[in-house]
Amino acid sequence: MEYTLIRSARKTLAVEISRTGEVIVRAPRTLSRERIESFLLKKADWIARTVQKQMTAYRVPEPLCEGSIVWLFGVPYPICCGETPGFLTDRVVVSKDAPIEPQIRALLIAQANKVLKERTMTLAQTFDFSVAGVKITHAQKRFGSCSSKRTICLSFRLAAAPFTLIDAVILHELCHTVHMNHGKAFYDLLLRILPDYRTRHRLLCDVWLPRFFCGE
Repeated sequence: MEYTLIRSARKTLAVEISRTGEVIVRAPRTLSRERIESFLLKKADWIARTVQKQMTAYRVPEPLCEGSIVWLFGVPYPICCGETPGFLTDRVVVSKDAPIEPQIRALLIAQANKVLKERTMTLAQTFDFSVAGVKITHAQKRFGSCSSKRTICLSFRLAAAPFTLIDAVILHELCHTVHMNHGKAFYDLLLRILPDYRTRHRLLCDVWLPRFFCGE
């Protein structure tokens, strides 16, 4: 079985399947290859089914052009050409004299820096979490992460989703400021704060992930 192995300071072993069918294994730095291979063998049937499902559903995104739809906080915005790039009430404007995708990326990053950072700090204050800071990243395969120093990282692509689903990601990462793993204590805390977390996460992965900006 081919897979991408990512080692970190985490304490648990986990496997995920990307929307393109790539198998990604996240493991503690000191865990042996033998333990990892044994884990994957036990999960082989689930991995095979999930890879097939993801590859069947995946479609290569078409390049953006005038008239394409860009999603921002759950709202669709058709792309139009104009003089002043930016999100308006019913459309997103780009310059006709420059490639569209870099312009859309820049506009989404600006929105993410403005809104996602503020929303993270608001939720941290509401639920009494201590956060060192919030960073917006270009990550394509992870919605968010939390460092051992309690810095929250969020992908700017997450800005496509509705706030109810964005909040699920933010609260997931905020809970990691208390529990740096996915053990029982972590999920007890997360589900106490957000009882429908799993439903929201499923919607994010199954419905909204294909609407994320996919350009480099």
